[in-house]
Amino acid sequence: MTIARTLAGVLAAGIMLSTPAAQGQVVRPGDSGAGVGMGSVTGDPADTIHAMRLRATKLIAEAQQLFTDTKYKSSWKKLKAARSLLVDKALAKQWKDLANQVNNVAKADATLAEQHYQKKEYTQAIKAYRRIWMGYSGLPVAKQASIRLKAIGKDPAVKATAQEDRAGKMFKIVRTTIDRQRKKLAAKAKDAKAKDANAKPTAPSKAKTDAEIIASLSDERLLRTADLLRRIVKTCSPAPTAMDCVDMLDALDADAPTSARLARLRVAQQAKRDLAQADMYRKAGMRAKAIELYRKILTDHRGTPTATQAAKHLGALGATVKPAPK
Repeated sequence: MTIARTLAGVLAAGIMLSTPAAQGQVVRPGDSGAGVGMGSVTGDPADTIHAMRLRATKLIAEAQQLFTDTKYKSSWKKLKAARSLLVDKALAKQWKDLANQVNNVAKADATLAEQHYQKKEYTQAIKAYRRIWMGYSGLPVAKQASIRLKAIGKDPAVKATAQEDRAGKMFKIVRTTIDRQRKKLAAKAKDAKAKDANAKPTAPSKAKTDAEIIASLSDERLLRTADLLRRIVKTCSPAPTAMDCVDMLDALDADAPTSARLARLRVAQQAKRDLAQADMYRKAGMRAKAIELYRKILTDHRGTPTATQAAKHLGALGATVKPAPK
């Protein structure tokens, strides 16, 4: 998950540790925090409370063992399960003491997270705070992590890092496509050379640029890669990776054959989208809108297979290619 998504998903919710329950009472989370009450009890109340005491004792013991094994988040999960079963002060004290220990461990993690932030290691800081916020939900430290995440999110340097992080993740797809195509072209050239045994030795050819490799892609992959580069520029500028994408797009536009090819592919892409939209209107019974869009396809994409399909659908709808004169 990217930093930007993490920052956008932070909530302020957090439930503080509850105070010990009175004898025979049960701690139950309420809308505004923890509440104390007996809850709904059926059958003999004494039997119910005894069963709850046994269950709580078991969960707290399991939580203690997990804590000893340094499995702190799992320990806290067990404690949260026991929270609504605390039927006497002794159990409540055991629960609270162990919960405080878990909270202290998480606070140490929060200290490390803050050290990452102070060192301008923003990605590590965000991830560390997010682990605390999600893994210890319900503890005071989780609420503190949530508050800290919101504050960090307002830092311009963190926003810039988030942009670069997002751009880098998207560009990784572009880089993989380029590398695979480069290997494919190299293998193809090697095979051609091996087949031509009488070929004269030639000087090594100049390595192709990334833009040249992109231009050699199939129509579908070329359009998909170019669109992804545009998306990176649009959503992540002025991140350094986004600026690299600008250079690649400029190189593709500067090459006349590639630029013309992309323009043709985009027109065809838009035609397919328009046809899909018109088909949706037709299937939904929105005849007037479907006819209007089919006619637009015939005008904008005359002579294409998409226009042929649009004309066919118009005929099926009993409509003329052009609107009837008023």
